[in-house]
Amino acid sequence: MERNFAKVLNEENQFSSENCYKSGEDEKEPSNVQPADSNENSKVQPSKAERRARRILKKLNTKPIQGISRICIKKTNKVQLIIKNPEVHLIVGVGTYLIFGKAELQNIPDDPRFTTIQTLLPNEAPTVLEESSSDVEEDGSVEEKDIQLVISQANVSRKLALKTLKQTNSDIVEAILRLT
Repeated sequence: MERNFAKVLNEENQFSSENCYKSGEDEKEPSNVQPADSNENSKVQPSKAERRARRILKKLNTKPIQGISRICIKKTNKVQLIIKNPEVHLIVGVGTYLIFGKAELQNIPDDPRFTTIQTLLPNEAPTVLEESSSDVEEDGSVEEKDIQLVISQANVSRKLALKTLKQTNSDIVEAILRLT
């Protein structure tokens, strides 16, 4: 028995199940087509978009993949698309997968696995070891705000930041690059 493609992309490129099926009492329904969540009393006919998608799938020489219960796609660093019970097809010869199903957005920080990983990570970046071979005197040639910027960005001590700024002739970017 065939499953219907109940999900299509709408105008905003989001998955939607609206307008995928037409239902009507006066319309005839093919005997082999049933909706994904059907009962015996409701009869549904596939939409024009679904019929077109099926024809395209036949032309693309696709092979249905069985046994997939869930697909997770990372959209950004904090958002995932989760598709439960997807219908997956493999385009033979190309190695491209077509995925049909209802996508749900999930924020990764809400996931308990993510919060566990975050607690295991160190809170601060490791510091660069200070060179104690020479003492650097503050002679006023380097501005205080430049020193503070290098300290905060490179996460080093005041002595090392001052020494590096003097070596680079007060070039902040070069000093930070040398220290990181």
